[in-house]
Amino acid sequence: MLLQHCRCNIRRINTQPVMELRAFGFAVAIVVLVDTFLVRPIVIPALIVILDKFGY
Repeated sequence: MLLQHCRCNIRRINTQPVMELRAFGFAVAIVVLVDTFLVRPIVIPALIVILDKFGY
């Protein structure tokens, strides 16, 4: 019984980094999508228009 409990904890410890890596990968994917579809085509040109007098 004790050995079976230890195996369960070892499996959970082994899969914890995989779950963290999956969460990190998901967050990076969301940030890349937001940057691609919102920041670069909308926010940056809007800032260039607003801050035109301070630009080149």
